[in-house]
Amino acid sequence: MLKACQRACALAAMSVFLVAGSGTANAFTLNIIDYIDNNDAVGNYPGVGERTVTQDLNFNNPSDGVKVEAYGTLGANQAAIANIPTTGYPTGIGDVYAYLDGGGAGMGVCSGGLKSVNQCKTGSDDNVGVGANGQPGQTTEILSFSLDNNWDLDNLLFRDEGHRSDFYRNDTAGTERFIYVAVDGVDLDGNGASGVGDFVLFELEDLPTTQKDDLGASLLGWASIQNLSKDAFVHLKNYLPANGPYTQFYLSGIELSLPGGSTTEVPLPAGIVLLLTGLAGLGASSRFRKKAA
Repeated sequence: MLKACQRACALAAMSVFLVAGSGTANAFTLNIIDYIDNNDAVGNYPGVGERTVTQDLNFNNPSDGVKVEAYGTLGANQAAIANIPTTGYPTGIGDVYAYLDGGGAGMGVCSGGLKSVNQCKTGSDDNVGVGANGQPGQTTEILSFSLDNNWDLDNLLFRDEGHRSDFYRNDTAGTERFIYVAVDGVDLDGNGASGVGDFVLFELEDLPTTQKDDLGASLLGWASIQNLSKDAFVHLKNYLPANGPYTQFYLSGIELSLPGGSTTEVPLPAGIVLLLTGLAGLGASSRFRKKAA
């Protein structure tokens, strides 16, 4: 009798667990740093190493996987940005690339040419900044990416040129904590425009030094873009003041949700069925004990 009760109790407990776990937890983060640096046992992050982006980035997630298409361009070449979907990935030594930088950095832009296959020629030319020479007054670099399906874009995460998430630590001028964002087909500031003609300035969150190794600092004031269209590009560039230091950054993470609150977890009705089955087992066991008595 005791064993029967134990089995019924275990079934009931499992049922309660499944019911509690069958909510709408549908958010996940594409960890670009792990994609570059790590090679985990289940294959979520391949550990591709430092290299130019010459093909889609394939992330395995509970959501059946996400592909990211990414390009680097120079800000003066608006036509090149507009033609990204048709021109495809670059292949030349002197071309501009999206760039995967290792050692806890993320994805930036290489605009100063390659020293070898897939390797940026200038070591400091791998974040999103103002070009290979790194001097103010040059053309700013732009990192553009798109996703292979419609997702809710909940936020973006960034690290600085030192591969850290605490952007404010040395920013005494207050000019190294801002990033411009534009999204194809999305009016971010309500002025009726969108895409590369409508870059909107966002401030990064102030993470303390104790959180310098967090995946990245998020954008303050960002409102989740619901059901972002497949293949719509998100464009990122740095804040370049007339005087003083400027923001240099890597994209380290992309926070997404399944559109419409979809979920891949156990449906609630299935949990209810198991719960009722477990309770029925407890009731039967109790009646048996009473009869035996």
